[in-house]
Parts: sequence; structure tokens; C-alpha cells
Amino acid sequence: MKKLLVILLFFPLFLSKSLGAEVGVNKEDTVYIELGSNKKIAIVVDSQDDLKKLEDYDLNKIISDLNMHADTVVFKNKKEKKKQNKWEKDTTYYFHRKRADIDFSIANYKVEIKSNDFDDLGDDVEDFVEHYKYAEKEEKIEDEVEKHKKSFNIDLGMNNWLGGDGLASDNLHSVKPWGSWYVALKRNHRISTGGKGFINWGYGVSWYNWKFENRNARIVKGTDGITFQEDDSVEGLKSKLTASFVNLEVIPMLDYSYGKRKVNIVRHGNVSVTRYRKIGFRFGMGPYVGYRMGSKTKIVYKDNGDKKKDKDHDNFYLNNFRYGLRARVGYNKTDFFINYDLNKVFSKGKGPELNAISFGFIL
Repeated sequence: MKKLLVILLFFPLFLSKSLGAEVGVNKEDTVYIELGSNKKIAIVVDSQDDLKKLEDYDLNKIISDLNMHADTVVFKNKKEKKKQNKWEKDTTYYFHRKRADIDFSIANYKVEIKSNDFDDLGDDVEDFVEHYKYAEKEEKIEDEVEKHKKSFNIDLGMNNWLGGDGLASDNLHSVKPWGSWYVALKRNHRISTGGKGFINWGYGVSWYNWKFENRNARIVKGTDGITFQEDDSVEGLKSKLTASFVNLEVIPMLDYSYGKRKVNIVRHGNVSVTRYRKIGFRFGMGPYVGYRMGSKTKIVYKDNGDKKKDKDHDNFYLNNFRYGLRARVGYNKTDFFINYDLNKVFSKGKGPELNAISFGFIL
């Protein structure tokens, strides 16, 4: 059947005068369609009556179906001449059409684009955006029946650190809440355990940014450890410590909505966008571990009226590993997180006794 579709794909060319095709019938009931000087297509039938039966086919639909579903088109060519007293073997050519089907999830969105060709992707998306008001929209409540759902999530919040007496509040260790951002990019897997239970596990990268209240605070590294010092020789504008980690987390959770969610679907043309909004209350807690990839200090200051910026890439005796507990709470479409590192930020005896804490939203 597929060979017949391939043949029919070119049959309209036989009817088109614009292509200048030359048609002939030989004694074996074979129709040759010559395209140009060295291109030829052959349609082999048992009789001319079989050829007439092709008129019963909807050629436009056949071509459309072939274009949508045939990933590979195969042509065989047999050269009818001898070479060194041997017949040449059949040569098979494979023409792979460019598929552009895209299906991905990010946060609570799922996007599907069913384009015929990669070159059409931009046009399909542009057409979807332009006609969004008039697109087909559907809203429904359904059970989240997927046993294993994958998505991309972003943690966006603030971080600080805790000492023996709570939040570090002395002049040099104190951290500004606004500007001390915590950001994590993660690949998340949600696995149902039956009933109200499921497990969220994921991996990704995160960044701590501790921005000091004292703009002249400096971290000075020595052979025995680090010390926090104040530099009064310049006009400080910003001072912060940044550390990045690669992480793995496993969070068992309970969903009191029994997995129900509100689903909004928008379709137009070849593009479909689905948004899932969870319904009800859910919470969970579990462990995480991380390994430090890099760290640096950044200070911005004015010296004799000139704005300057210094960066120092060093380990500053930061612990290479981090581990702790993560709590996650959600209601309807909003989810929050709190991370608390059980180990100290700095290696034992090399810096102040501080534990990192971060909190914010899950996007």
C-alpha cells in the first residue's frame, strides 16, 4: 500500500501540463513520467484497466496522508545496462522527510506542535498567537491519572543563614532579604504511589546569593580559615557571596484532592497548549543532597568617584557537599518550598557556624 501511495504522490504530475511531462505507454503496460532530462517515474500496472481504477482515489487526501505519516519514502532504481559483463544491482534511495512534531512540558504547561516540517514551526506558532482570541478553548476537571509525570520547574525565592541564635544579625554576617535570591532549575518527576500519595523527585542546579547588609563587608581567606572584615577605605555599593550546587531531591507528598486538577486547553491549527491547575491542599517533606560547582565574592564600590567591580572566584572553605530537608506545601495552583541545610555553610573550624535556609515559590 505504501508503494502505491508513493506512486500516487507523483501521479498528479502526469496530469499537469506546467511540468512539461512527457508520457508514454510501452508494451508491458508501464507508464513513464519523464521530469527533466534525467528524472523518470514509472507506474507499472497489469493492464490499462487497472490504470483507469486510479481515478476512483481521492489523490489530494492520499497525498495529505502520505505527507503527514510517511517518515521515509523509498525509491528503487535498476539500471538496464551491463558493466564489465555484469548486471548492476538495484540501488535503493531513502528520502527522510523532516518531522517537526514537538511535545514538551514546562512547569504546569504542556505544549504540542504538530507541524509538517521544521520550516513551518514559526508560522504555526505565529498563527496560534495571532488567533488566540478565536482559538478553540476547553476547561474541565479531571483526575491526574498519569503514573509518571515529568516536568521542568523553577524555584524562585530568597535565602539567608542561621547561626546559634537564629538569623545572623551582627554587622558583618547579616544578609539582606531583598536581593539575596535563591534560584533553582530542576527536572521533576512525579510518581503516583496510589490513593493520596505520590513522590516528587528531581535533579538540577541551584544558586545561593548572600547579599550582605553591610556594603563594606569583605570575606578574607587565610591559611587557617576565613574572616569577615569591614573595608572603610572605599564607598561600598554592594557585597555578596554566591555559591552554585548540583542537587538531587526526593519528596514524599500527600494530595488531599486525590489528584484532581483543573485543565484548560487552547487549540488552534497545529498548536495545542494545556495548562494544569491543581485543586486542593497538598504537602510533603523529604531530603536533598548537593555538590558545590563554584563560588565567588562580588563587591561593587566607588574609589575616588569611579565605580569599580571586583570578583574573586575561590572556595572560601565552603563545604563541597550540602544536605538537608525540604518542605513543600501547595494549595490550588500555588506551591511553596522551604529548604534547610543540616550541614554548615563553611567547613568546620574554617568559618562562622552558619546553616543555609531558603524559601519561596515553585513555578
